[in-house]
Amino acid sequence: MQAENGSSSARFTIAADHTYTAEDLPRALACRLEIAAGSPPGCRDGSPSVSFSGTWRLADGNPRELWLEYDDFLVRRAIRDGDELGFFVRSVEAPRPDYMFHRT
Repeated sequence: MQAENGSSSARFTIAADHTYTAEDLPRALACRLEIAAGSPPGCRDGSPSVSFSGTWRLADGNPRELWLEYDDFLVRRAIRDGDELGFFVRSVEAPRPDYMFHRT
């Protein structure tokens, strides 16, 4: 999956074996600033983009919501909608996700 705007090199690869690879994600999306433990590599050194891999699982009771984990810590929740994967960074009550990725 590639970032919505096409100008970003950010990419997600979601595999059927419940693994994922994230490449060149913006720091705001990849790093949980309030929790240093369990943050992906690159978050602590201030890199503007971060690459890492981990595992994913479906949220209990919601087959559209994926939980992306790194080193057994939740990194981010994503919402699947057809060929799109959306991420809310500021508020899940926003009308639209902050980051969108499309199947390529």
